[in-house]
Amino acid sequence: MNNQETHPMHRRSFALSAALMSVCLLAGPLRADEIEIRTPDGVRLRATYRKAEGETKRAALLLHMLGGSRKDWKPLESLLLEKGISTFALDFRGHGESVTKADGSAIDHTAFDDRTWPLIAKDVAPALQFLESQGFKRQEITLIGASIGANVAVINVSREAQLRSAVLLSPGMNYRQIRIEDAVREWNSRPLLVIAAEDDAYSAGAAGKIREILASKESVKVEVYPGHSAHGTRMLDGIPGAAAKIAGWVAGN
Repeated sequence: MNNQETHPMHRRSFALSAALMSVCLLAGPLRADEIEIRTPDGVRLRATYRKAEGETKRAALLLHMLGGSRKDWKPLESLLLEKGISTFALDFRGHGESVTKADGSAIDHTAFDDRTWPLIAKDVAPALQFLESQGFKRQEITLIGASIGANVAVINVSREAQLRSAVLLSPGMNYRQIRIEDAVREWNSRPLLVIAAEDDAYSAGAAGKIREILASKESVKVEVYPGHSAHGTRMLDGIPGAAAKIAGWVAGN
């Protein structure tokens, strides 16, 4: 198991209840809004929102690996945007730029323990609130997670009946006390894509377990890439065609 999932423009700001703090418009190949949202327990989360051109109605919430950040999703973001799917890439608490609480105290994932790791699953709620504030219905939102982020994704979608679908890159049945077997067993008929690399033994085993549990669900697709060991978001660059396959699946489901 891989534990270390290892032109200036103007600014504007506005409030969204207790969750939304500010937005900065940045220039570049892809227009990006840098967002700060706040969790109910007072953690300041940083995220990047990219709106697809045209009358887009679909969005994907991107949840990175342990030790990673929202920047890890760049290979996939552009492909989703090309298909008219807006993206919201989040830094989990204690990761990337999400390293302070509302009171100014620091938060660092390297100090997390078995009691605090499961709290990252709560970082999804304010992210969904932000997407709703931008006009996206929950029925049009897909959660895409990598490694521990995959576990967070399947748990949240299993609990929230309105969310559209989920993509799991290198899930584990138990990452840092974020256990997914109950969520998998409660999965209904919504689309689910699970991807793992064959030589990433822990995640390949978890993918096989998910396939076994959900064998009767036609909307569930599990794919294990032979001859590869890339884990989580590293599959986006490490396995040819993986990112394009994910984007195509999301657009078609």
